[in-house]
Amino acid sequence: MNYEERSGMLGAVQPPPKLLIERLSDGDVTCLRLMGTIDEQFDAPGLSQTIACRYLILDLGGVDRISSFGIRQWIDFVQHIAPRLAGVYYVESSPKVVDQFNMVANFGGPGYIVSFYAPYRCESCDLEKRHLFRTDEETPVWRAGQAPAMTCQTCGNKEDFDENPAMYFNYVAQQPIQAIPPAVMQFLRVHLNYGQGGQRKLRIEKRIEGRCTYIKLSGDLDSDLKPEKLADGLEGEVIVDLGGILSIDPVGTAHWRKLMRTLDAKTGTSESVERVSFIAVPAVFLERLGKPEDLTRKGQVLSLIIPYNCSRCRATTPKLVDFTMHGDELRAGRVPRIKCALCGGPVTCVVSETWFNRLQTLPQPQVTPDLKATIALLTAAPAPQTPRATMAGPAMTAPVGTPPPSGTPGWTAQPMSATPQPQQSTGWTPQPTPTPSPMGMSNPRSTMNGSMNQSSAAFARPGSISQATSLPPSQPQPPQPQGVFGKLQTIPGLLPGLLVVMLSLSGAIVYRILATPAGRAGDWSVVESSTPKAPPWHDSKFASDGSKFVGHSTLVADRTEALERADVAAQAELVSKLAEELETKDPDWRKVIQPLFAESVQALKDELDKAQKSIKQTDDPATIEAQLQPARDHQADQHKRVAASFKQSLADGAQPTLSQYWEKRARKSKGTRETGFQASTLIELDKAAFDKLVNQFRQTEAAAKIKVVPFFPLLAMRFESTVRGPVVIEVDESSPLAPAGIKTGDIVLSVLGHEVRTPSDFAKQIDQAIKELASHDLVLKVQRGKDLVDIKLAQTKAAPKKGPVFIKKGGK
Repeated sequence: MNYEERSGMLGAVQPPPKLLIERLSDGDVTCLRLMGTIDEQFDAPGLSQTIACRYLILDLGGVDRISSFGIRQWIDFVQHIAPRLAGVYYVESSPKVVDQFNMVANFGGPGYIVSFYAPYRCESCDLEKRHLFRTDEETPVWRAGQAPAMTCQTCGNKEDFDENPAMYFNYVAQQPIQAIPPAVMQFLRVHLNYGQGGQRKLRIEKRIEGRCTYIKLSGDLDSDLKPEKLADGLEGEVIVDLGGILSIDPVGTAHWRKLMRTLDAKTGTSESVERVSFIAVPAVFLERLGKPEDLTRKGQVLSLIIPYNCSRCRATTPKLVDFTMHGDELRAGRVPRIKCALCGGPVTCVVSETWFNRLQTLPQPQVTPDLKATIALLTAAPAPQTPRATMAGPAMTAPVGTPPPSGTPGWTAQPMSATPQPQQSTGWTPQPTPTPSPMGMSNPRSTMNGSMNQSSAAFARPGSISQATSLPPSQPQPPQPQGVFGKLQTIPGLLPGLLVVMLSLSGAIVYRILATPAGRAGDWSVVESSTPKAPPWHDSKFASDGSKFVGHSTLVADRTEALERADVAAQAELVSKLAEELETKDPDWRKVIQPLFAESVQALKDELDKAQKSIKQTDDPATIEAQLQPARDHQADQHKRVAASFKQSLADGAQPTLSQYWEKRARKSKGTRETGFQASTLIELDKAAFDKLVNQFRQTEAAAKIKVVPFFPLLAMRFESTVRGPVVIEVDESSPLAPAGIKTGDIVLSVLGHEVRTPSDFAKQIDQAIKELASHDLVLKVQRGKDLVDIKLAQTKAAPKKGPVFIKKGGK
């Protein structure tokens, strides 16, 4: 189900915007968290009007790009707010933001950088990492223009600084150390987990009730997570509260997975873990660590934090949803309909397709009334005041400490009322008001590095809820039986003679559970599939024609990734067939557009051919696959860029219908059993629909005697995602822009600072600019090969008005 289908259901769901802004206020301090891209759409005046505080903290750790127009909007924003504030403080500035501080004068105005990230790389692990530094501490190394030495927590080798240190630390090195107001420091300690050591530390709270152990994680999920120490002694029922996670780095990801494997390995021992229940699971955590293997075979998700974005005040409002009650609605794409907690305006749910896909793999929770009552007790009961017990690494607290005050604010939290809110005809079953918990849940803030999948890193960081909800003990729920497939998984070993077990899941999916047949080592066999019989187009020999376009994925570890790769491969195949048709029908298109992407297409084919030819002689299939994997991954990435551009070029509702099929395969290799997923996607178009697409990409618009056509998706293989404008295919010699140097093949990006996406945009902007040429210069920004070029036409001066002419007669 796509976003368009979901938007007509309960609660608006839309792809996350380019920039997400979360807001948290506490007394005289307000903090804004920015995540995504700052460009010309950044509403500087609108956002500045919502700022009413004494101190402003700007958390820029999630900013991954700032465009040229975005810099101008940002400077306007800072200039508007700075005069009326007592201080502006920048925390966790990303490397992209640090670059702007170094290059752009007055980028931060009078603001003070409290902390910033510096990029490092471990060559041994081939991982990019970011380390947080504080400017209010003694840091003589980077103040001298040198990068502090860092050691990789994974392999123990030295990490390399990934920039020029003298240039990167230039701005912060010259910034004088100043005292940070106590109110700001208190805010950083309480809400952002800033301690006295620079990096925020992972805190672990642990409470025990009978055979149930409650664990709450707060702070950065990083190398401070010690799997062996945390797993030691865990047994029985385990409840993990994830609402306090602030960020997840690659080392933390690896340690988390090791923790889950350790809990799985306890099965059958004296410390056997019966079940692991996860509560308050943030969107980013579910996207990053929501695969079944990341939650253990005995894991189940009981509640989720869903983020909503307000277009009016730019705030993000979280909603804690009981997955045990509303799992079916959420899987179907229906989300609660709420209002902005800050301004009361309408909001839209902002989650990624990956998030929805993860929901499909979550098991149906099994929650007994006793478990509900225990969770309510453990999350709501105040802890006795006893001395804190600590352990090496993260700070661990037994039942100690005091609950925070009831007025502790959350990240634009949805207020909890004492009575149930009226239910609009939304399809949600009315439920009693949840029991409030005094344990604040901060939002996760992804700091995934570039080596990991960023499909949604820039979006979906839900806010925290200071008054978290626990599962109400007063509402018994009948135990729900596990599915047949779930029960089979608990059997300590499936009989090799078991051939096929069929299960109806969502009315369509049929599973085949087979033992790996005794064959040649390395042979893959199908053990599970989406339908009992593979469709004919799943065969790699099936040839695409004028109405059927097929894409296949390679064998990958994740089913969602396999389906995604197959989808984009099918769309790339369709785009290639469109290119072939355009080349035969339109000579101008063949002459101008085709050469722009031909080299990139050929280079990709050559890379695959080279990888095939360079395979070393070996009988080990795993070795062959490993040698081909880099080229295959690059091809999948290029297909993804083409598919994204193709979707952008289609009108709303014109997205092609996809038919999908997937298989789970297994094999024995070197004594171990490996599994993977392979998928295929079919796009069917009748001749009329295909011809309509062909005509769309050959449609021309003309202005100022310049003819342009739409951006063709295969150009995305060569150009970055920021380059998506119409392409010039003809320039008349008499065009006013001909002397300025515009050429065929130029991709028009903007006219007088206004973004141009389509040929019609180009015609409107050019015609208007030509009319106003007497009052300003006409500047077009175009992409010409690898260069960004400004085409400038100077303003024309009006001829002087003629007045009366006096003729003097006579000599003198």
